[in-house]
Amino acid sequence: MGNISDSNETGMAIVDNLPLGVLVLSSDFRVVYWNSLLEEWTSIQRHEIVGEPLARRFPHLSDPLYLERIAPVFDGGPSAVFSSQLHSFFIPVALPNGEKQIQHTTVTPLVCREVTYAMVSIQDVTDLTRLARNSRELHFKALQEIEERKRIEVQLRLSSSFFASTSEGIFVTDANGVILSVNPAFEQITGFSSVEAVGNTPRMLNSGKHDKAFYADIWRSIFQDGLWKGEIWDKRKNGEIYPQIMTISAIRDENGFIRQFAALLSDITERKMMEEELRYLSMRDGLTSLFNRRTFDEELENEWRRALRSPAPFSLIMIDIDFFKKFNDTYGHQNGDLCLRGVANVIASSARRPGDLTARYGGEEFAVILPNTPAVDAVSIAEHIRRDVEGLAYPHETSKAWGVVTVSVGVGTVFPERGKSQEDVVRLADTALYTAKKEGKNRVASHDESVKEHH
Repeated sequence: MGNISDSNETGMAIVDNLPLGVLVLSSDFRVVYWNSLLEEWTSIQRHEIVGEPLARRFPHLSDPLYLERIAPVFDGGPSAVFSSQLHSFFIPVALPNGEKQIQHTTVTPLVCREVTYAMVSIQDVTDLTRLARNSRELHFKALQEIEERKRIEVQLRLSSSFFASTSEGIFVTDANGVILSVNPAFEQITGFSSVEAVGNTPRMLNSGKHDKAFYADIWRSIFQDGLWKGEIWDKRKNGEIYPQIMTISAIRDENGFIRQFAALLSDITERKMMEEELRYLSMRDGLTSLFNRRTFDEELENEWRRALRSPAPFSLIMIDIDFFKKFNDTYGHQNGDLCLRGVANVIASSARRPGDLTARYGGEEFAVILPNTPAVDAVSIAEHIRRDVEGLAYPHETSKAWGVVTVSVGVGTVFPERGKSQEDVVRLADTALYTAKKEGKNRVASHDESVKEHH
């Protein structure tokens, strides 16, 4: 490796006499030049270090802090600047009094014979820094006070702006829960004006939907953790009860005593409505609005469990539209959908007691869950459905037996007890439906095992 000074002796001679420590690095971070002032500062002679990796003498310079900032210089990138007051010392130099020299180091590109090097210039700013420090010390306390005041003013402006403009309602109370201030969003959400709220307590929002234990848990969380966040139902000024997400924070003084409480609230009425709509859609059949098969299976299991706790006859009705494929083929799917809706409306109107549930079981098949219902009552409901569907008088010229749409109905009844499951009542109702179809359709068949099982 040639010495870079050989390529530009005049320039290097000038650099050699600058009041700066100057060294030049190749792209592999080897020293190709080391000036006289560095020899004086470090006691390392030029011939001892030129050609060596710089990190061999100064291992700390292999830190990415230096390498990653110097590397772009070799590609013509921006200069890199280091200060020993912000970083570690670039080239550690001990002063006569034992202190470390304060340095300002700049790394810039140096192009020589179409090769780019990194020129490192190190300025001793110890004396300048000392003078500046002495000057700063005279004003440091005053500057601190000014900066602190500015910081507080900025925080106050930001807080005031947030308080006024945020879409979340905010209210602040004293340690006794008396409201000190509210923001415009609070007024909009609750309907209470600032004049009405200030001096009052949050009890003005109490909806009555939560018991004392609920509020006790809130205060326990606030006193233990300094914070509570959760869903709560409150009441607007007009009496409307609405859901919201609320966060309550305890504000303590420098001694740890609670001086205020701050609450942030968000009205989630629309979100709740959307969730309810999605829940409704997930449970219902899109065409008939009856419950879908998945909901039927879940509710049948739930009702069966309840029936096991207070045993009574449990019935299930299965309904199938007779010759529905022929109806669809003859009149088209649009009329087929109208037919399904009409039959579904008849079935839905037949089971309105608590616990009763009507569902589209699949295709042209429907089901009715009848907990706490003996076979005789279930058969009566089934017969009512059969007659009302026939009474719709939907024309069905391709029906083999009738000129209108009809249904076959199967009723299964069991007595819930250990060793039995909801599948037993499904099996019975399905068998009864098969019987009704086999015996000529447009009729009700029943299989009752409740009496035999109970006795």
